[in-house]
Amino acid sequence: IESDPGGGYVGFNGGKEEAFGGTEVPVATLTRLPSLASQVWEVVKWITNHHKPLALYRALAAKEGHDGPTELVKYAETRFASKIMMIMRYYEVHDLLEKLLVDNDYIAWVARQKTSESKAKAAEIKRIIRDDDLIKNIDLCIDLLSPCLEVLRFTDGKTGATLSNVYAKMLALDVFYRQTVPGLAERIRKKVHAIFMARWVYFHTPVMTAAWRLAPAYCRREIDEEQDAEVKSVFKKMATAEHTYAGINADYAAYEVALASGIYDLNDEVAFSKAAQRMPPYQWASTYLRAWPHLKYVATRLLSLSCSASGCEHSWSIEGWIHSKKRNRLGQHTIERLVRCHTNILLVRRMDSEAAETVLDWEEEMEVDDPEDGGEGEEGEEGEQ
Repeated sequence: IESDPGGGYVGFNGGKEEAFGGTEVPVATLTRLPSLASQVWEVVKWITNHHKPLALYRALAAKEGHDGPTELVKYAETRFASKIMMIMRYYEVHDLLEKLLVDNDYIAWVARQKTSESKAKAAEIKRIIRDDDLIKNIDLCIDLLSPCLEVLRFTDGKTGATLSNVYAKMLALDVFYRQTVPGLAERIRKKVHAIFMARWVYFHTPVMTAAWRLAPAYCRREIDEEQDAEVKSVFKKMATAEHTYAGINADYAAYEVALASGIYDLNDEVAFSKAAQRMPPYQWASTYLRAWPHLKYVATRLLSLSCSASGCEHSWSIEGWIHSKKRNRLGQHTIERLVRCHTNILLVRRMDSEAAETVLDWEEEMEVDDPEDGGEGEEGEEGEQ
């Protein structure tokens, strides 16, 4: 937790916590994430780096019929969320790790270790696994960070990460961090919430608020004056000669009245039925906002926007595939043009196979062929395109 001008920081100190202002609180209240991760990482390394313990662990997991995944997760140094995922998996399979400690084959394997360092390490791993305070801290850590991890993974995925959905999840996180977290000092909770809000203010823009307001899943919720002002500011920026700001505002006011009264099919039986809610948001707007053409113009564009990082990640994967060891002297400008050509060729193929009026989804998969399998692209008319 970052320091603030009026206090200290949360830090691990030999079994006790130094909370803000130097006040000592029980260790079960909160341990720094790096401390938790380092201890869990020692256990993960010990098991996964030795064939015998790993084989015994997997056999035990198969015998016990454990619910859910049982493979231990290794974190990546550049991926903060992977440490939380590693801790969560450790917590889920902790009962299997305890059974491994009393497994006769594992005990015999530890006894056969020749060096004193290996035997001392095995004893340290046993202490960590049987540390009840560590489990309590992990439980608290998961309660505190798993909602944030859910949002992070949501925005890193390919499906559903629209502006409106991300905004709704961030609102839910704000509500969560405003509430008391059992076992967590109130001053620390407030600091966590302050850090969260600082990040939220940093990347939040009014366009997210406008998309949330027009999305079918959230349009019937109450909004405050600040949110309404953000929505109107987006309307003003999106106005055109054909769809003027006055026209959009007039449609929006009429839409609000219809929404409150349930006319124009804006009711639970039609526009908000389960079948309608399964429609893509931009398609829902195109279908049910026809009575307000100016508002429909805005809504179909806002509700089709995605803020997922998966598109960027995918482009980088294509770039890495093109800029291979065999073609490592390509300039950056050439690589970027080749990535664009690759993507456009795939889109042309897809458009040729679909009806002309079909709208391609943002989540359209773009598979990358393996160069070793001859996937350098096809010659002919498509290659020229």
